[in-house]
Amino acid sequence: MRKALIRLLSALLVALPLLGVLAEPTFAASSRVAIIKSLTGEVSVQKAGGSKSFKAFAKMSLNQGDIITSGPKGSAVLQFANGSSEDDQMTLGADTSMTFAKVSDKKGTVTKVSVLKGNVWSHVKSIKSAEDAFQLETPTASMGVRGTNFAVVVDPKTGTTTLLVLSGIVQTGLPSAPATVPVYPTQQIQLNPSDRQPEAKIAFADLNAFVQSASSELVQAIIKQAPEINQENEAFIQRLQNGNGLLQPTSSFQIPSDLSPVQQNLEQLVGNLAQKAIEQNKSISSDIQKAIDEANSKMTDLMKKLDLGNVKPLDPAAGTDPSQSASAKNAQAEYEAQLKEEQMKQMQELQKKMLDMLKKIQEEKTRLTQQNRNRQMVLDQQALDAYLKGMTDAERQAFEQNRAALGLPPVATPAPTPTPVSPGGSGGSGGSPTPTPAPTATPTPTASPSPTPSATPTTSPSPTPAPFYGVKYADAKGEPLQLAFAPDQHVYEMKVSANNADLTITGNISADLPIKKIWSNDISYTPNADGEFRIPLRSGSEADNVISIWTSDEEPGNDESVSTLYVERADTPEGIISWSAMDQDEHWFDWYNIASNKYAAGTRSTDTERLALQIQVEENVESIHVGVDGVGADLSRFDGEDYRIFFGEIFDSLAANQATSFTLTLKDAEGRMIGQPQQMFWMNGIPESLLFELRDGSGTPARVNLEDAEEMNFSADVSPATEEIVFAPNEMGLVPLSVLANGENTYLPSTDGLIRIPLMEGPDQVLFADMGPFVIRIHLYKDLPDGLNAFQVKDPNGDRLVWNKKPVEGEQPVYRALLYSLEFESSIEFEVNSGQEVELYISGEKRYTFNSVYPTFTFPVSELKRVEEGPFTSYEFDLTIQGVLNRFIITIESLS
Repeated sequence: MRKALIRLLSALLVALPLLGVLAEPTFAASSRVAIIKSLTGEVSVQKAGGSKSFKAFAKMSLNQGDIITSGPKGSAVLQFANGSSEDDQMTLGADTSMTFAKVSDKKGTVTKVSVLKGNVWSHVKSIKSAEDAFQLETPTASMGVRGTNFAVVVDPKTGTTTLLVLSGIVQTGLPSAPATVPVYPTQQIQLNPSDRQPEAKIAFADLNAFVQSASSELVQAIIKQAPEINQENEAFIQRLQNGNGLLQPTSSFQIPSDLSPVQQNLEQLVGNLAQKAIEQNKSISSDIQKAIDEANSKMTDLMKKLDLGNVKPLDPAAGTDPSQSASAKNAQAEYEAQLKEEQMKQMQELQKKMLDMLKKIQEEKTRLTQQNRNRQMVLDQQALDAYLKGMTDAERQAFEQNRAALGLPPVATPAPTPTPVSPGGSGGSGGSPTPTPAPTATPTPTASPSPTPSATPTTSPSPTPAPFYGVKYADAKGEPLQLAFAPDQHVYEMKVSANNADLTITGNISADLPIKKIWSNDISYTPNADGEFRIPLRSGSEADNVISIWTSDEEPGNDESVSTLYVERADTPEGIISWSAMDQDEHWFDWYNIASNKYAAGTRSTDTERLALQIQVEENVESIHVGVDGVGADLSRFDGEDYRIFFGEIFDSLAANQATSFTLTLKDAEGRMIGQPQQMFWMNGIPESLLFELRDGSGTPARVNLEDAEEMNFSADVSPATEEIVFAPNEMGLVPLSVLANGENTYLPSTDGLIRIPLMEGPDQVLFADMGPFVIRIHLYKDLPDGLNAFQVKDPNGDRLVWNKKPVEGEQPVYRALLYSLEFESSIEFEVNSGQEVELYISGEKRYTFNSVYPTFTFPVSELKRVEEGPFTSYEFDLTIQGVLNRFIITIESLS
């Protein structure tokens, strides 16, 4: 029965989200729902009543009780009601969790939403009658909306709620009280758990603080809504002029005799927000400008279009009411003082209870220790008595002599086992001993006939082991472990050690059920050459290692189409509770897991002369072995304290701008290893060379140059014929944790430790290698003609010549290049591959022949043929490589 119920629930978990894909976005009036209009990054949904989350997708339906959560780089736009353009919309920023407490539209439109943490932007249009309502709740605030555009930020640590209103009116209150305090455009309110006077918390909008706490996606959503914000604020100004723009009887907004400062604030509000966002994060300026362009495309009035070069600062004094604000703040301060006194009393009472509890625990611990000691003494004596009983007199004498030699006292003679007596008897003897019966004579046995020898059995072949279907991983010592799939099970949970940087999943769920695709952390995986799936894992109990296993083409079919594997991976290796690195200035650095049993930390600064490892270990760890270049030492455990291991005495010096490696091994009291040795890398400063090897698919190393040390940008050259680039471990075994290619696909090390990336068509592409504490950018140029090892312009200015192979009429390859400037004395240098011969032609005349005997050849630019006049200067020449005539054209903007 239980299995059937689990199976039914699994089927529902699979079917519910998929129904959102099949359904059209039209709904009956009595079934108000929300739709995920669009999303980016990691977004998950936990259905009402469920305990597990799964990946969200566009057009997915959300109903009452559902919880939607965005990841650190995720966002989503939700659309309410029946799909019309007049619907309410909400934008979830990064690290946001929200649930729908009530969503319906029976008599009027009622939308009730709870924001648990993070930041949301609400664009509300459904408030058209007295029956309509849009309510938003947070852990510390309750809001009723009478307008269109507002943002809410909930601090996940403190629960503090910040509300910023850009247009309309939001009536605000505490969770346990009616929302009666109005917040107007250009105002904000910040409420925390200790607040009891909401009106005291209303202030002028602090855009700097808001931009710091809100995600970039949220700010862009606000900017895109600028036309609607301006339109509603114009109506608000009109109502103020008519004397009916404020809610009564209380108001935190003061109508001045001159409304022009208020009007200017409203008109400049969105522009100031965009400006603050760019000031704090220059990297999003292009995204902000795109949002501005989208907003301006909807505005017909040129005077109201957003222009970051013409933004006027806001006037915080416009529309404020100082008298009311001061009274409310005094009341709030009085309440906070009373609350602080109560909290102090509670803290003192709690401390007294804790001391009493600790005393009782210590007394009980002492009692149990003595009880266990007494019990062990009895068991030891019983074991000794039993041992002595089996000894001969000579063995007993030798045993006593050995004890005496060790300075131990003689053991007491074990008491003889009493002879049983019969009941009754006479006198005071208590009965006579039972006489031992005389033994019965044993008859002489008759000899048995010799057994007939049986034929030698034929050796049967060993049975073929049944194929395994499931998950392969390892324990803390690296020994293989397995989790088998079950045909009737669709949800699996497992915990693995930190040395499991990845899992291997077989290509089938069962013999007749192959796996089509696996999703993990928003990345889709396909089987490797062995037909298995290798899935990387994130560290920590809070990490999102949710693996979806599909046996169909991600289309709804039956409950056999998907299984979910939840994996919790330990933060630290076996025996280690926590660890970090520290330099001589006591700056702390985290260790990044870059592969199984490999960790890295580092700093951009090269001033680190003394490095320390702060480590907290478990009780069974007796010593830590630190090894450098095969030489190491055991460091004894500090009883009751954390280790702080300084490497200044172990390393003569920490090499600048490269990685230094050492090993870390834990041992118990018997000297046995705990877990596995860990290889640690300290990256001191900015690496001047790659921390790994880079070569093409044939094994030829790429030519690598450092372009920008501060930004850790490198360039690498390979032949245009190269179809694959390979990241391989260096002499220390370092290889990237992963590589992002062209901003699209992420590649991981295979079982042989190599990362293989297929190259796209085109002259160049960009790769990002994740080394843990650093990300290295590699600009890969396919600018070498086949047959050449090196091909470059030797220019004093250092300008790079990038060749672009482009087809033209006929079959002759043409390479083109553009330089902004070139010294007339510059030269072109070639280096020929082994076994190749190259001929150089200028104006159709063969000038030079060079080969691998004299592989490097240089000739001046002044000898090239000038082929074009005009604003640019172009020169051309031809090379015959492997029997193919290649043309090369250099275009120069200026020649000096």
